[in-house]
Amino acid sequence: LRLKEDLQAEVSQLSPAQLVAAMVSSGRLRVRERQFWWDLARGVERHTVKTKSGAAGLQHSQLCLVLHAIGKANIKIKERFYFRLLKFMVARAELWTEFDMAWLLYAMRKRRLKASSEGKASHRLWAKVLRNLAAYFRQKLHFISPQGAVFILYEFARQDLFPGRVIFRAARRIRPHVQSLSDRALVALAVTLARFDWPERRLLKKLGVEVREPRRLVRMHPNMLAVVLHAYSKLDVRDVAVLSAFCGIFTNACHKLDARSTAMVAYSLGRLGVRGSVWQALAEQVGQRVDRHPPLHLALIAHSFGKVAVRDEVLTGPL
Repeated sequence: LRLKEDLQAEVSQLSPAQLVAAMVSSGRLRVRERQFWWDLARGVERHTVKTKSGAAGLQHSQLCLVLHAIGKANIKIKERFYFRLLKFMVARAELWTEFDMAWLLYAMRKRRLKASSEGKASHRLWAKVLRNLAAYFRQKLHFISPQGAVFILYEFARQDLFPGRVIFRAARRIRPHVQSLSDRALVALAVTLARFDWPERRLLKKLGVEVREPRRLVRMHPNMLAVVLHAYSKLDVRDVAVLSAFCGIFTNACHKLDARSTAMVAYSLGRLGVRGSVWQALAEQVGQRVDRHPPLHLALIAHSFGKVAVRDEVLTGPL
């Protein structure tokens, strides 16, 4: 607490590098005080768009990292801050790296910067930034790592934006390197395919083989597996090997699922028509934590049990 107060009091004395380090560290430490973040944001502006010499003291990658840190902290900074920084950065969009692209897309998604009105200057800027992101992603794809391509596509998908035919080139870029992707990247890839409603069979086949590797199943939390399963259900892809592996995990570790993931697992298994002992484990989990589920979750769970014709006394009996 004392360190945070000292930072806030001396923010005008911080160098550009110290300012970036303070914001990244605060985001990782989950600092949520709005005034603290506003003071740091004003410091970033002073080193970028309000310098006496006119030359920015922060590089593009540092600015993107700052925006990512604000998004991670889930702090709502005024739009004019984003407008000034993005206007400065889009002038030299060719300098963006794969990390910058992913961080920018993430920051815009978290702050909900959507181009919906052509008459507003800010919305025209958001659209210009997104066009440049899509253009340079297409232009630099052969330099971008497979994992970077996954996360950039994931951010486009989360905003319901289609980056163009580059997704087919990106799939060819990613496919040979699926085994080198991190656990988070595998989940992001599954979500991306589902949100684009694109059941790319060869990519899904490699994804299915990799996600059921023992080293993955040991590391990945059941909540992550629930997201992958949900993606398969949205694509209406019934991979028997994946379903068998996941059902074994959920049967034994159903107690580790949070309320949202429990509803997702029940919905996904119901949609794919999967039966087995996993439903008994789900019923026990829901019965023990029924007070934590909102009515929508309970309706989805009940519907899922009905789709596979499973009746459980724990759930259908009196409360």
